[in-house]
Amino acid sequence: MVNDAAQYFARYIHDKWSKSLAQERNAGESSTSIVLIFISTLDRICYISSGNRIAAVLPWWRLEHVVQDMKPYLQNGQIGDALFKGIEDLSKLLITGPPSFADRVNDFLERFGVVILFTIFTFVFATWGECRDRRKRLFLAERRSRMTAAEKERARLLQVEFRSQICPICLEPFDLTPEKDTRAECDITSHDSSQKRKNQKLKRVDSFGIPIIGSDDKPIKMLRCGHIFDSTCWQMWVDSGTGNPWICPVCRQDVGRPKRREESTNQDQQQSSLFARMMTNTSGPSMLLRPINNTPHYNSIQHSPITPIRFVNRLGVHPTLGLSSTALMDGVTENTPLFSRASTGEGSDDH
Repeated sequence: MVNDAAQYFARYIHDKWSKSLAQERNAGESSTSIVLIFISTLDRICYISSGNRIAAVLPWWRLEHVVQDMKPYLQNGQIGDALFKGIEDLSKLLITGPPSFADRVNDFLERFGVVILFTIFTFVFATWGECRDRRKRLFLAERRSRMTAAEKERARLLQVEFRSQICPICLEPFDLTPEKDTRAECDITSHDSSQKRKNQKLKRVDSFGIPIIGSDDKPIKMLRCGHIFDSTCWQMWVDSGTGNPWICPVCRQDVGRPKRREESTNQDQQQSSLFARMMTNTSGPSMLLRPINNTPHYNSIQHSPITPIRFVNRLGVHPTLGLSSTALMDGVTENTPLFSRASTGEGSDDH
């Protein structure tokens, strides 16, 4: 707001001064070549106003440079030196004349050079990233659609059923030259090697009648689903980013190999089959397969499964340690020490 007030006050003084000079000279023109330097020491403001006749010589950006040269003196309180420096710069500019194209370019770069450099760097970096992503997308698409010999044979058999004669992307027809005609031409010109190579280039179908060369004079692109495209059209389809490059543009099938089963499923199947083999195997340990009663030299103290607590509570009987009936008949109770229980058996444990 202070700057606006200083500008308004300086322009007001400039207009009054120019009108008074015009009246003294009896000139009807209001345009003058006056240069007014307004300095407010209290508000620390400096403003330079120029007349209309010298506006082409002293544009606003030149006046700003003059103010910038006066600023160090104004900051130190040297008002006289600041005025002297401003008058000196204005005199040089008036003698030099209107600014040249180089002066305008230098002033523009001085003001907006950093912004321009940042914009150029951002644009170059974004362009490089986009090119890198396109090359990577094309490389991954080519790698994913790469086929083995068996897969190529299956794709050719599918293409025999489709009998594609135009590119599904650009709708340009393939140049189908019969192979037998090409062979005939090659036989006729067998003595001329250069002519033979020229005729070999005319071969555009294979033994199944499938096009080999597309409308762009490049080898066709065949996918696992059997559909064929011009190589240029396929690359443009991948680079465009408008569709999914991992699927066929025609049938929407995946261009890559079928996914394998999850490892977890395979591990579960292996574990289940291993458990089945262990259960059906009859060559396991004898202790695990034959009954306990048929095992010789086995201690008479046999632990029976522990009765659930809720069942015992229903009967009103306290839970026991699960001793067998044989141990109870021999006088073994819960209060009998562990070594006494072991000694009451008929046979000794050899194990």
